[in-house]
Amino acid sequence: MKKILGAIIGLVATCFTVGCVNNAIEGESTPIEVCFSPVIVPTTRADDGAYPTDNNFGVWGYALPEDMTWGADANSAQLIINGEGVTFDGSWWRTSECHMWESNTRFNFFAWSPFELAASYDMAKGVCFNNFDILNSPIKPMFTKPIVNMSRPMQSCVVSMPFHHALAQVGFRISTSYDLNVDVRIKSVKVGNLSYIGNFNSLPAPTWVSTADVADFEFCDAEFSVKHSTTLVGESRWVLPQQVKQSVEVTYDIYHADGSLMLADQVISSKPMDTVWAVGRLYIYSLTLKHGELVFNTETL
Repeated sequence: MKKILGAIIGLVATCFTVGCVNNAIEGESTPIEVCFSPVIVPTTRADDGAYPTDNNFGVWGYALPEDMTWGADANSAQLIINGEGVTFDGSWWRTSECHMWESNTRFNFFAWSPFELAASYDMAKGVCFNNFDILNSPIKPMFTKPIVNMSRPMQSCVVSMPFHHALAQVGFRISTSYDLNVDVRIKSVKVGNLSYIGNFNSLPAPTWVSTADVADFEFCDAEFSVKHSTTLVGESRWVLPQQVKQSVEVTYDIYHADGSLMLADQVISSKPMDTVWAVGRLYIYSLTLKHGELVFNTETL
């Protein structure tokens, strides 16, 4: 009797560990509710990957018989979850309508975040955002890559949803070769004529197509004193991924050691960049402000 009781306790403990929706072990033929477990794929080592519980996301779910695959039979898939919102209820992430995972069924999932961002799904283009305006929206769009050909788990249907950032992040670190007796204060770090409206599709590869709308982007949100060691001016900024061939323009003042102004509103530009800011990447550029020139030192991705 003790051995049987111990086995039962062990099974229940295992169910809690894997995140079962129900505490009891289900048989193969018993449908199980579909729930989700979102995480954020970090852009830096400092990101902890935690997905905020108040940030609802949306999901599409397509079902196929167990003997079919998404790659070969996507056109035969049945749309089960049609762009529904997923909300954290304190224990689980659930869709607005309860969906059960039947036995002998494969599921295929595609999701976006946050839910209030208008999105659509296309079998050829994947998750799509149209006319997204980064200057006039506080939203930071994310998406999941295709989660396909999932056979129904035996004991739980908590599906891991790894969200990727759809934008890029860019920041600038600046040092100076000026004499240490003067105080060089950066007032502006600007890149001109960057696209800020675009259309996104996640397939066949995450891609933005920019519109013709461009604006100057400011990366320095305060006045920063810089010395011979590099200083991050402001925080990295979210930008629309795109081809970049513009220069970096820096405006700065120079002060005497006694605090009196020596030179005001000095403007200097780097050589033009020739790079691509890609989806979900962080770029930190290191530059040195010399007498009469602004020089790229390194680019950290």
